[in-house]
Amino acid sequence: MTTWDDRAAGWDQDAAVQAYAAGAFESLNALAASSGFALTGTTACDFGCGTGLLTERLADRCARVDAVDTSPAMRAVLDAKIERRGWTRVRTLEWLPSTPLFRREPRRDARRLTTRLCARPRT
Repeated sequence: MTTWDDRAAGWDQDAAVQAYAAGAFESLNALAASSGFALTGTTACDFGCGTGLLTERLADRCARVDAVDTSPAMRAVLDAKIERRGWTRVRTLEWLPSTPLFRREPRRDARRLTTRLCARPRT
């Protein structure tokens, strides 16, 4: 069985992965525009960031990006990009920091947290 770690080295070259990241970013921009929300100055969380193809797009606009992935090899590829590009506002995480929102009803609380993350610009 192939793991995410096994796929990390060639992940960025996969056309389907590239198309998915581009589509996700376009969808996020469309949602933001229809909501009267701007990505500029916000904190974004890229859940399941992989090697950071979506993170790269977010890093150009957001004040901060937390890129979360459980695969050490995927995060290592993104960490190398962060270092090469000198991004100081992007960090990789294996897990989201512990928060009381996830203690009672994780699924509903995750939606509420995501809404909060996407609804407020970071000041």
